[in-house]
Amino acid sequence: MVGRRYCIDAVGEWIAGPPTGDSMRIAVISDIHAAAGPFREALAAARRTGFDQLLLLGDLLTYGVHPDETLDLACDAVTRDGAVLVRGNHDQIYLDRATRRSGYEATIPEWIRESVEWTWARIGGGDRIARFDWLDDWSVDGLLMAHANPYQPGDWSYLRAPEDLIAACSRLADRGLRAGLFGHTHRFATQESHGSSVTTLGSVGQPRDAGHTSEWSLVDWTKGKMALQRHRVAVEWGTIIRAVRATGLSDKTKDRICGYIS
Repeated sequence: MVGRRYCIDAVGEWIAGPPTGDSMRIAVISDIHAAAGPFREALAAARRTGFDQLLLLGDLLTYGVHPDETLDLACDAVTRDGAVLVRGNHDQIYLDRATRRSGYEATIPEWIRESVEWTWARIGGGDRIARFDWLDDWSVDGLLMAHANPYQPGDWSYLRAPEDLIAACSRLADRGLRAGLFGHTHRFATQESHGSSVTTLGSVGQPRDAGHTSEWSLVDWTKGKMALQRHRVAVEWGTIIRAVRATGLSDKTKDRICGYIS
């Protein structure tokens, strides 16, 4: 049944039952954050598993220390797999910089801005990220996928608390949609209300759940019903932490980035 509230630690198990009948299989990788190693592993696993559509659900860059390689992998996924890129708040920062606009970047904390500056220097400006054909959201047959929530583009409100998830369900129902999948929180959660379901997906590059579970998801959408399988990515977080510590970022920024994955 779509949207039941499911156990959030069932990594590798089908949620809502296995796929049946004529369905669309959608591989979703969210919140990559320049973690090229986990991103590469997630792409390889998704290709082995098979899919009809690949979605990169936003936030390619910031925090991680391999932005060039991350952009290379995303470009290859577009060319090789026909990947669709949905714009996240961090993608918006670099796109705004590429067009000399301010806006969202002015609202972020100084430590994130420092990571953005570091990343911007490494990728040589915004030309590469601006070449992607970014979408605000992607939908098929009653299923909506966006980076943050089902609200208007540029609204980066988080779906963290139960009341946030319920309000998002209400918005989906108002739009005549059965289900919505989002990233942004870096934590898996799911909720049903108002006849619709909302799921926030975990992050492959900077998970913020208690177990630091890097993951991607395989969604099976069949006639308005969803089955979702979470796939764990094995990551040596110590290696990533050492790479962050080796940068010229300030100690404060290093501590904030590493604190999420240590």
